[in-house]
Amino acid sequence: MTKYNVGDIIQLTNPKLPIVGLITEKDSQKNKYLVRFSAGTQDYFSEEELMLYIHGKK
Repeated sequence: MTKYNVGDIIQLTNPKLPIVGLITEKDSQKNKYLVRFSAGTQDYFSEEELMLYIHGKK
């Protein structure tokens, strides 16, 4: 679990959910990252489900 860091802005790799979020925690026991999308929406994702967000790139 070294691909992303807390504070990285990411996007889900699922093309049907082009949502941008912020990594707020690494859970090394689950091998997942906690990603916050809004004030009340967050969930855990694996490295394969995420990619770094590059502003302006679709």
